[in-house]
Amino acid sequence: MKRTMVAAALAALGVVLTAGGPRAQAPAFGIHPVRHVGVIVSDVDKAAREYADVLGIPVPQTREFTGVPFPDDYTGDRTAHPKVTTVQLANMSIELLQPIGGKSPWRDHLDQFGPGLHHIAFGVPDVAQAVASLQAAGGRYVLGKAGFQAAYVDLKPILGFTAELIQNPPAGAVPAVPAAAPVPTSFGMGTFSHVGIFVPDVEKAAQVFSGLTGIPSPAANEYRGMVFPAGFAGDKDAHPKIVSFRYGSIGMEFAQPIGGASPWKDHLDRFGPSMHHLALGIQGMQANIDYLVKKGGRLTVGPGPGYAFVDLKPGPLGFSFELNGK
Repeated sequence: MKRTMVAAALAALGVVLTAGGPRAQAPAFGIHPVRHVGVIVSDVDKAAREYADVLGIPVPQTREFTGVPFPDDYTGDRTAHPKVTTVQLANMSIELLQPIGGKSPWRDHLDQFGPGLHHIAFGVPDVAQAVASLQAAGGRYVLGKAGFQAAYVDLKPILGFTAELIQNPPAGAVPAVPAAAPVPTSFGMGTFSHVGIFVPDVEKAAQVFSGLTGIPSPAANEYRGMVFPAGFAGDKDAHPKIVSFRYGSIGMEFAQPIGGASPWKDHLDRFGPSMHHLALGIQGMQANIDYLVKKGGRLTVGPGPGYAFVDLKPGPLGFSFELNGK
């Protein structure tokens, strides 16, 4: 019994027991790149116009994605589907999804949390194997079926997001439809560096993510002495404890709020473990802050030495920007 319990615990972190001792499984994600970040919205046509306005890009076209497969034990609306569009930026894309129909992973998120960041899409070598690994780690399989080349596994209580798993093409294969060319934005003119995720225990989240990716977990760091804007009424000693993973071209940053009322603690208290921001490199800190505030954002942290946070949730974008630059 004891060996069985140990094996189950190790399997959740990507390790199996063999006659010769522990052996690492192939990581669920591996080193494959982040394909996109998904944002749930209530009206995708309106959101497409708002994103285009803020980012300074042409308005992307929307379409309905029907015929979505669900697992055998799914109890929601099997005709539910999203109406979607994709915003293709310099080094990543943002997928906007409006729930159509009744109960579904998209509808549930919108009803419980409102518009906001929902999933991170990873390219994987084997969707079925990745689903099984994420389920072993405590994830909940909510979209997909055997043979389908994409799936959702809900990891929000554990890692703060739903993982979309997308089958990588065979080595050397030519895509049937070439990827859309990145569209440079007039805002920032920079690239995204990481996704910011708030969790209650950053070391625990980092250990799970390390097991699923095969990337050793970096040490956690506390970032004290944060700068807050004039009028901030929270705990001025509050700060985040962070573990940052470098994961392809887009990093994953897990942060635990330390101290009293702060943008980090307020977000975690309201939404639970969840994605909070996308970090963007920019030129001209104050000009970009002013621009986002004019577009409906609210400065919540900074400007400090090389950083600021501007909240655009619930509208117009459904998340915060972390601005990095001068």
